[in-house]
Amino acid sequence: MAREYRSQSTRSLRRSEITNTTSSDTERERSTDTTTSSRFEMQSEISQILQEATDLGINSNVGYSKGGFTMNIAGSYANHRSKEDSMRQAVTQAQEITARALDRVVTKVHQERVEKMIEEFEENNTHGFDNRKGDQHVVGVYRWVDKLMKNRVWNYGKRMMFEFAIPQPSKLHLLAAASIKNTIDKPVDPRTAKDFTLADFSKISDDTVRYWSGFYNVDLELMKQTINLSLPISFTANEDGNGESELEEVAQGKFELEIPEGYSTTPNARIEAAIITKDGVDPGVATYITVGNVRHEMVFNSATQFRNLFSKKIENLSTYQNKVGVSFSSLGFHTGNINIDVE
Repeated sequence: MAREYRSQSTRSLRRSEITNTTSSDTERERSTDTTTSSRFEMQSEISQILQEATDLGINSNVGYSKGGFTMNIAGSYANHRSKEDSMRQAVTQAQEITARALDRVVTKVHQERVEKMIEEFEENNTHGFDNRKGDQHVVGVYRWVDKLMKNRVWNYGKRMMFEFAIPQPSKLHLLAAASIKNTIDKPVDPRTAKDFTLADFSKISDDTVRYWSGFYNVDLELMKQTINLSLPISFTANEDGNGESELEEVAQGKFELEIPEGYSTTPNARIEAAIITKDGVDPGVATYITVGNVRHEMVFNSATQFRNLFSKKIENLSTYQNKVGVSFSSLGFHTGNINIDVE
């Protein structure tokens, strides 16, 4: 309806942030304690005893009795001597060794994963009428049509599934493979064959390729010996001046001619051109065409020509693979068509 506007904008945002934090702390303590105690004790004792004793005794007895006079003299002598030597030696040796080793490893691993997902969906619908710039009332019938959806549910019936369990399938396969004896025949070597021998690459020809491809059931797409590639170019000059001179019309371009894989260019090529002016050709106008390493110029000095046809055969083109460059520049022509044929 007139003066009606409606806009709908939808914004959907989904952002996911995943933070992985991993920290590892390893503490290792190794302690070795060795204590050695040695004791050496020696005791020596020497004892010497010398004893000597002398006894001297005299005894006299004088007496008188009726029978007469008696006199008794008695003497005694005794000498005692003794010697005692004793020696005692004691040795005490003791050694005490105490060894203690301590090895302690403490490992702490802390791993933390934080995953944060934010989903936002925003839909803005704007619908209204703007008649501020109108000079008349807007009259009409507005109908809102909803979408009608029709759904249908199909019943495919019941299904039955079978499951087969084969115990030790690999063992059965190995037994079956061991029971079959395969004999492999040695393939024919084209280098030593009697027919169509391929001793080296110089023996390759169309006949040998067809024979051995049929012998080994190999489908080969034989490449054509010579193909021609064409590059059409059309241009229209740009006028940079006031249009009073034909020399103000300039056109240029740069192209690449693709060469199929496995092919290379020959020295033969051809350039064909049809160049048109409006009222004629000013003296000195020219078109320069470069194909690979060959550059050719078309210079026209006639003042009455307005349609110029040109054909040039090239016989000194270098060898190119994959692609060959083509470029042109034109001075003083309105429009033209150039065709490059490469063999």
